[in-house]
Amino acid sequence: MSSDVYPDALNRLWSALECPHSGDVLVSAELGFEFVDWGGSDHVGGGSHGSLHRDDSEGVLIVCGIDVPAREEWALTDVAPLALEHFDLPFTA
Repeated sequence: MSSDVYPDALNRLWSALECPHSGDVLVSAELGFEFVDWGGSDHVGGGSHGSLHRDDSEGVLIVCGIDVPAREEWALTDVAPLALEHFDLPFTA
């Protein structure tokens, strides 16, 4: 299942559920609303805590000096193995 409005939502929800620091309830903020984190920080106007919407989730990945496979879409989980491989370091999932 995929969604243009909520990119990689199922994987991101599963990751949140598996996170030892997640709470007992997971919700996604409606576009234009913001959740403040435990430290009192927020990102009003640019990327929300807790939002799964594409406007709060997508960003730019710029890579220079290494060969990368052609890909239409990247996730943060794709970046660490790429960097580790470049520096010839072991990757453990």
